[in-house]
Amino acid sequence: MKKKALKYGGLGLLGLIVVVAILQGLGIIKPKEKENISTTGQTTAVQQTTTTQSTTIPETTIVEEATFNVNWETCIAETKEELTDTEFFSYVKEIGIFINEEEKEITFSASLDDATDPAVALDFADTLIRRFNLSARSQDSTIKSGEKDYYGGIYDTYSIMIGIAPYSKTDDYKEWFIYDAVAVGAHTKIKLQSK
Repeated sequence: MKKKALKYGGLGLLGLIVVVAILQGLGIIKPKEKENISTTGQTTAVQQTTTTQSTTIPETTIVEEATFNVNWETCIAETKEELTDTEFFSYVKEIGIFINEEEKEITFSASLDDATDPAVALDFADTLIRRFNLSARSQDSTIKSGEKDYYGGIYDTYSIMIGIAPYSKTDDYKEWFIYDAVAVGAHTKIKLQSK
């Protein structure tokens, strides 16, 4: 038995398939849903075919992770010593600073006298973050200094988690003055927690 090729407008079946594929690739036509047919001719499943369009992928820039020539334990000790000086910070009870190198996150915590004004707590949080950067900068001059809307260079590499609480309410974060985070490089202003 001799088989004849089907012809559509002068194109063979293979030619038609190629033209349809090209038109689909250009997004001029969209493919229809395909049906999988069993050997008995009954429909067994419907499969959606998706159209992909050609997109240009922008050139990527590989950013090297900043490394600092800093002894973090020294930074922590200096910051705590300065910000617990009772002559200037009589309302400060405790400070904790923790660095997670794996997550590139610095966590600041402090408990303040219960009678501390929330505005003072907010100012203290800002000071804590900036003083820590200043301590790191005193060891590595390549670290950028803080400015009005910029906490400092280490926060271009490390995110910030910060919690500032009244001394008697450290167990209930909902009662804290501040419970906030700043993403790497964001330098967004720390805010008082709304109650």
